[in-house]
Amino acid sequence: MKSLLRFSVVAITTLLVACSTQSLLSWESSDRKRPHYEVKQGDTLYSIAWGYGLDFRRLAVVNDLHPPYPLSPGQILRLPNGFQLGDQPRSRKPTLVATAPKPSTRPASKPATKPSATAKPAPSPKPKPASTASKPKPTAVTTKVPNLGRWAWPNDGKLVKNWGSRKHRKSGLDISASPGQAVTASAPGVVVYSGGGLARYGQLVILKHSEELLSAYAYNQSLLVKKGQRVAQGEKIALSGRSPDGIGVVHFEIRRRGQPVDALQYLKPRRG
Repeated sequence: MKSLLRFSVVAITTLLVACSTQSLLSWESSDRKRPHYEVKQGDTLYSIAWGYGLDFRRLAVVNDLHPPYPLSPGQILRLPNGFQLGDQPRSRKPTLVATAPKPSTRPASKPATKPSATAKPAPSPKPKPASTASKPKPTAVTTKVPNLGRWAWPNDGKLVKNWGSRKHRKSGLDISASPGQAVTASAPGVVVYSGGGLARYGQLVILKHSEELLSAYAYNQSLLVKKGQRVAQGEKIALSGRSPDGIGVVHFEIRRRGQPVDALQYLKPRRG
């Protein structure tokens, strides 16, 4: 009997520990007091950050996510609460560059002094890694972003409303457009979101131009680009639709480090 009692006590305590451990691991989905977001189908880190008015890098650091920031439906993301973007992303770079001392050890005295025959094939492999190391650099570098006042307008419509750079409120520009009219990229970049997951934006395209600059094109009738696609300035990315008020417009925004900016400062000046 004593052995049975001991066994039951051990089994119960094991279950209690397992349950407590599970609750700690899944606190995000149960604790309503802590800010969090459950990833839905089609979400990207950029669209989630855009919806909350956050810098996507800030959201990535909080959740320990790394490029290309893969997400899966049902995944829980912690939302920063007074969190400031620190030096964590920068501190990772030196750790990766820690392999730099290796090339410094290349000029070893062994191949030069002992075997002269082995010294001949040595120079041929050395320039090869140097050339291959230089290849990924230009491919990783995105196209240069136009300067202020050099961005193209999403269409040739007239400016209906300039919401300015209001924080936590509607920002950007409303530009008149006929439904089905082409919407073009204001600057070269990469599509980081293409979908209708953000209700107040309708069918939305978000372009990434640099690590700091993103632009968005909302109220579209249909989308012509997919996530991960590179686009050039002036390239067609969508067909315009109507705003929630039923007006034919293109809603255009530019954000820098997650914060809205005055889009007119970026766009080419024009009459009307």
